Amino acid sequence: MIKNPCNTKLRLEEILQQIKGLSKVINVGGSLGSKELESVTHYADLRTPQFPTDRRVFITDISNPLTWNEIMLWVKKHGKFNYSICIQTLEHVSNIGCALRFLSQISEQGFITTPSKYTELKKGVSYGDEGLIRCRMNSHFRGFLPHRWIFTINDKTLWAFPKLGFIEFMELPWVDLWQSACELGFEWEHDIPFIEVNDVVLDFPDPEKPIDFYYKNLREGL
Repeated sequence: MIKNPCNTKLRLEEILQQIKGLSKVINVGGSLGSKELESVTHYADLRTPQFPTDRRVFITDISNPLTWNEIMLWVKKHGKFNYSICIQTLEHVSNIGCALRFLSQISEQGFITTPSKYTELKKGVSYGDEGLIRCRMNSHFRGFLPHRWIFTINDKTLWAFPKLGFIEFMELPWVDLWQSACELGFEWEHDIPFIEVNDVVLDFPDPEKPIDFYYKNLREGL
């Protein structure tokens, strides 16, 4: 169940205060952070954290079910984590369903953030003009270059839209509703309901169908 979705950059500190003192808190995908998070007792990521830590680290590609074995064995022995946090990570992974299903298998509840759709669909947020010139580009593109997904929450369900090339040509005046960069954050408990927009929707002989689908459903929800 998804709870308390919002578009803000302020929720993480509040969440860290709420979970302070819990005995088992895992940060999934947190190795690129700049500092140790006091409330976190374990880390899971493809690489070891860049900051010094004495916390337990599970080397895990969260897109690959085969690399979750070590964490699952730990959970079998010690029980589920009290809480998990996953901050600015899901937009990078190739297998979004794998990551979300395992999160709910290893922890009772958690907190997730991704870039807001208002940020990911806005033009010119990734590079300034100088950077575009260095990259031999002459116009702003939408969102952040390495991200694979655009997320929105509608009817307490997380929707994941593949970030396909045609979005560069869509007219989306509503994305400027939020004037500065923001993120989508939400708490969850027991499970994470989600819809992955996949080939069933996109591989359609009439190109207007998937484009109309994006226009309608990206506009809905938070």
